[in-house]
Amino acid sequence: MTRKPAAALVLLLALSGCTGDSDTPGGKVFQDPGVPTGALRLVAFDTCDDLLVGLRGAAKAAVGPWGFNNGGREMAAGGAVPDGARAAAPGGGTEDKAASAGSTSTYSKTNAHEAGADEPDLVKTDGRRIVTVAGGVVRVIDVASRRTSGSLDLAANLSGGRRPDAAPEVEAKLRAGFTNLLLAGDHVLLLGNGNFGYDLPATDSGGPGGVPGPDGKPILGTTVTLVDIAGPPKVVSSYTVDGGVLDARQIGSTARLVVRSAPRLSFDLNKSNPAERDQLAANKKVIDRAPLSDWLPRYSITDSAGKRTSGQVDCRSVHRPAEYSATALLTVLTFDLNRSTLDTGDPVSVVADGDTVYANGPSLYVANDKRWHTARLQIADGDPTAQPVVRATELYRFAISGAGKPRFAGGGKVDGWLLTQYSLSEWDGHLRVATTTDTQPGVARGAKSESAVHVLRADGTKLVEVGKVGGLGKGERIYSVRFVGPTGYVVTFRQTDPLYTLNLRDPKAPRVLGELKITGY
Repeated sequence: MTRKPAAALVLLLALSGCTGDSDTPGGKVFQDPGVPTGALRLVAFDTCDDLLVGLRGAAKAAVGPWGFNNGGREMAAGGAVPDGARAAAPGGGTEDKAASAGSTSTYSKTNAHEAGADEPDLVKTDGRRIVTVAGGVVRVIDVASRRTSGSLDLAANLSGGRRPDAAPEVEAKLRAGFTNLLLAGDHVLLLGNGNFGYDLPATDSGGPGGVPGPDGKPILGTTVTLVDIAGPPKVVSSYTVDGGVLDARQIGSTARLVVRSAPRLSFDLNKSNPAERDQLAANKKVIDRAPLSDWLPRYSITDSAGKRTSGQVDCRSVHRPAEYSATALLTVLTFDLNRSTLDTGDPVSVVADGDTVYANGPSLYVANDKRWHTARLQIADGDPTAQPVVRATELYRFAISGAGKPRFAGGGKVDGWLLTQYSLSEWDGHLRVATTTDTQPGVARGAKSESAVHVLRADGTKLVEVGKVGGLGKGERIYSVRFVGPTGYVVTFRQTDPLYTLNLRDPKAPRVLGELKITGY
């Protein structure tokens, strides 16, 4: 079948089958009854052939006449957490001070959820230098003199010292493409936000969006760039991968990047008024013909001399829950920022979607609360008799102790949906998860909503709930949550603003210590 660019773009912008809130043409939401929504448990693929069979089967169950019904979430929305959102996150307002190496002076660091698990930011400092990225320019400021000691124009550098072929808006995308950074020693890792992955032309230098993958086709996704700031700032390596960076964490000099990607399938959606049955059959044929490589994210590495190597996630490094849609993959990449170049990233993937990243020293979790997906299922076709759908959050845990390749350690599931990463906290070997459960689409108005804190622990490849305290803020939803050691604080809101203090010391018997209700907010 002839591949049509417009149709391919529509699909590539449709990242996952579990999120989004826009409707398909005609205002009708398609949902194949074969899409599973049951309990979560971890199952490994026996062979790469089994992986392909499983991906094709799950994708055919999830596809509709107009492609994957994900509401049109773009990969571009998968960039690292915006600074505005991070600053507004509950509990993130305290300043973290740390002593610089070999000095008694202190300096401010990025407000992070967990001490020792640094998060991307627009500005970083090691006490001697302040590093910023804005408008595609990296600047290094000497703290002692308060003067700019070096700068690097990324757009000019990544386009080979000239503007890429095409209109000025291409360079504008290059300049806007890097939104956050991580810092370790003399190396800065710049995180692309995925905004430039779709329409940049290929360039002689292989700039973002023009970098070829192992199949020779341009990688449509995100570029991360390693910059050396020991002297004048210079790019020493770049890494381009299919998909968008959902978020990242840094422990010591080890950076973990969570990338969300979609299968590279091209459905012919340009037909005028096709019969839905025929269109659905045609889409399933596309899936049946797709090779395994169409699901696996590709990557390309460029060193300081311009030498490029490329590869693809190894099918043996892909895991899955027992139930999945095959419309998105989550991949964790690992980079040692003390090294002078970026390597393959040791990718580990799970066939799942995700919205929220939380990490501490030993664990990294990716959560998918599917809040919009389940709400749309409930009101599909405007059926007034549709049964309420209880929203659930799926949780995937990666073991990240040490600096090596992470291990996919298992998954779990709890009722309700999350507010932010601050809804998650691991303490004393247990994961605490604060959620709001609502069986109506409008949680802000839903009188049936209430919140709870679930306590889970690892049991083999499962995250099993061992305790729960519920009934918080009936008719309301969580607006703020923070965990401090064995104590949890939850604020819900509708017309009053209740504050709950929770004792979580006994994971099997969490309880409410106290409650305060104040009129207003």
